Amino acid sequence: MSGDVTYVFYAIDKPLSRAQRAEVQTLSRRVNPTGRRADFSYHVDGYDIPGGYEALMAKYYDVMVRQDYEQWTLGMAFPYQAALYQTLRTFQCNDGEGCGVQILKLDPKFQRYSRRQVTKPTRLLVEITAYLDYDVADKLTGLRDLPWERASETEGDEAEFGDEGSDEAPYGWREGAFEEALALLANCLREDITQGDWRSLYLVWERLHDPEADPEDYADPEDAPGTPTKPRTRKKLPAYLKHFQAMLRSSSDR
Repeated sequence: MSGDVTYVFYAIDKPLSRAQRAEVQTLSRRVNPTGRRADFSYHVDGYDIPGGYEALMAKYYDVMVRQDYEQWTLGMAFPYQAALYQTLRTFQCNDGEGCGVQILKLDPKFQRYSRRQVTKPTRLLVEITAYLDYDVADKLTGLRDLPWERASETEGDEAEFGDEGSDEAPYGWREGAFEEALALLANCLREDITQGDWRSLYLVWERLHDPEADPEDYADPEDAPGTPTKPRTRKKLPAYLKHFQAMLRSSSDR
């Protein structure tokens, strides 16, 4: 992979208006946002989205994929609920080198994000950061289409949620970008979390948390790693979660 920093954003719940697209376009001469998607790329060290990507997640986008050298971040934004925040932050973890789960409160009025400024959050941002096993990631199966592409699906249909998605061809064998597969994966994880299914976050916590991390070492208690309860479910892992679990790599695995 290159040393570039790249982003793919998707507006899942609501498309951007013309005025909102124009605002996104001011951030880079090379971005050409649609109502649903925007892509950014930077080829010079030190260059990145002005103000940070968190501001875009606070205002417009629900799913994000970021590549920074060999490290990948899947971002998922949700309407802020205090109870949801308290549940999700128990999965917060760090392997000591930047991989893990981070839960952030967002407020769209801030152009440049700072955790300590956010006193009245409107959204939550869940970030999963890891290195990836590309051989596994290229074989992702069971990924659900984006909501507006599911013309033939009916709400509540079990097939919509991909538990038996192993009949699909691996995404890496289809026409399409690797980042696109990860965006579809991030949307699957977001939909699961919205329905109260925390298995994806627990898989990351199991793989990437540092068991020797001391919460007292963190200046802000909200940054401290959590200790989640293992989700209780009789459902077997869908194909995309099995691949997600297998492709996660920590900093020490590089």
